[in-house]
Amino acid sequence: MASDSFDEQIDGIEDPHLLVRLLLDESQNLSPKLREKILSKSDTVITPLITLLNNEAVQMEDAPGQGWAPIHAAALLGELKAEEAIQPMLRWVLETDPSNDILHSQLITSLGLVGEAAYPFVLDAFEKTDDDYKLSLCDVLVKTGVKSERIFNIILDYLHNRVDYGAMVSGIYGDSKAIPHLQQALDDWELEDVTDSLLANQEVIELCSAIKELGGILTLEEEKKLKDVLALREKYSEQIDLMLRMDGDDYGEEKEPIRNLKPKLGRNDPCWCGSGKKYKKCHWLSDQTSYN
Repeated sequence: MASDSFDEQIDGIEDPHLLVRLLLDESQNLSPKLREKILSKSDTVITPLITLLNNEAVQMEDAPGQGWAPIHAAALLGELKAEEAIQPMLRWVLETDPSNDILHSQLITSLGLVGEAAYPFVLDAFEKTDDDYKLSLCDVLVKTGVKSERIFNIILDYLHNRVDYGAMVSGIYGDSKAIPHLQQALDDWELEDVTDSLLANQEVIELCSAIKELGGILTLEEEKKLKDVLALREKYSEQIDLMLRMDGDDYGEEKEPIRNLKPKLGRNDPCWCGSGKKYKKCHWLSDQTSYN
């Protein structure tokens, strides 16, 4: 009933500034009715949404809505493809933490949704910023849908210098001319005989995933390399299971959940499960739930 009452109140509000202010009362789950109403106001809500995004005080976890208001504002600006918001969103990309800030991740998605209009601004920022933020800006560039030699060359640079990330963004970018570069990187990769890490040889998994995503076919040698990596990971998993069983048998203690042995990852790191996806796009949410 309370939800029905709230929806009725939203129906009666036409002032775009007041509608945006209601975001301050929203937590992680934005009311579908409020979202729909704000988006229906199109251009008239862009300025108040930018104002909310720029309000640093409401980004704090102790702010109303536990800091979710600017995250919702960024998401809505992306859905509106608000070109006026490109510079403000870029500003906050460069002033938020790339490793674990939800607002930072949302801004990357939203700038990508703005598309071609964001491309020159993001590229200019990429050329000028330091390495800490280049990965985030590269994420935006490949999500804009723009195909350019500059973006392609940026991806190739990463493919040579940070193979796992270069492979991942190659798949997102979606240009099949990257396939021979990916296969060369895969053929050149020498397997590390490591059985104590779920992320060992992640580069191979990322490269194989990108090649297949772009429509390429793995050679027999490449298929074998992938199988060898998966076998190493399976060996590590078996070692963990054995260790847990031995601990339980020797001490009569409750087994420690395997989740506590997962590596500590940033949201943009490859997921621990070996899917080839970023952690935030894969097991991040379920891990947060299980940890709590």
